[in-house]
Amino acid sequence: MITKAKVKAPTELEDGDRLNFKVKFRTPIAVRRQWIGLFYAGSNGEPPEDGNDYLLYKYTGTDDNPKKKKGEVEFVLEQLIPVGTYYACMVFGDRSPYDLLKCAPEPTEVISSCLDDEVDVAGYGCFPLVFRNGIAMVYAASTIGAAHGGPPGGPPDKLWGTHSFHSNIASNCGGELASILNEEESRLALGHINEHGSDNYWIGLNQESPCNDGPNGCWSWDDESPFEWTHWSLKDGQPDGGQGYVQLEASNDGTWIDVPNDDSTEAYGLYLLPLDFNDYYGDHECIFHHHAFHSNKLK
Repeated sequence: MITKAKVKAPTELEDGDRLNFKVKFRTPIAVRRQWIGLFYAGSNGEPPEDGNDYLLYKYTGTDDNPKKKKGEVEFVLEQLIPVGTYYACMVFGDRSPYDLLKCAPEPTEVISSCLDDEVDVAGYGCFPLVFRNGIAMVYAASTIGAAHGGPPGGPPDKLWGTHSFHSNIASNCGGELASILNEEESRLALGHINEHGSDNYWIGLNQESPCNDGPNGCWSWDDESPFEWTHWSLKDGQPDGGQGYVQLEASNDGTWIDVPNDDSTEAYGLYLLPLDFNDYYGDHECIFHHHAFHSNKLK
């Protein structure tokens, strides 16, 4: 077995580095299909004991994986690497059980710079943190899924659809369309949305039947939170009656407008989700849960 090799990896990954980083390697003997993997640290933060518990990998060669004694591999990811301790290690061959050749001498610490009112969601980075009945939840804007398209000229990486379309996504991820209960939550929601552009977003406020009893009449939140604080668009005289759903206007300080209770109007979606939404499996797979590191390993 080859016993000499050098692997050099970053000792710290933060923010943008969690999507793009390089690992250098050198070995006296090269074989086809050797690869560099980012492995979960073992007990007490030590290097992994075998070559099976890896998060992602990439072959060291190019074009049909030719033998290569030295060089570097670059990982370009679609999702942030979860916060934690890892080791970059070189492995020979592609048949399990894998034999570790050599790990970098120092671990790679993946850290987060989330603010006090945010939480790091594994694989996705910082999301606004809110609480419902003492349970930690996050606001998540519909920003994944280029294949679904959007409005003409709009950003290609946002989910654009009807109220029922976004309500189903939220449900499949274990949550609801977002409730916004006070000025601070409105600030958090608007800050998160504005990272992706100022557009209209569905929120989880609805009116089952027409009601003309003022701005508070007959409205309720999908998650059954108390309906006490409002943020209607005053310049448009909202709500103007006879409508059933609500959109948040990011371009108008996050104020609300009521829209028809039908499936003809489309917008983006703002969801209120549990912290483990990317691990949630209901009757259907959560739209946010992409197997970027396991089923679709980088090659």
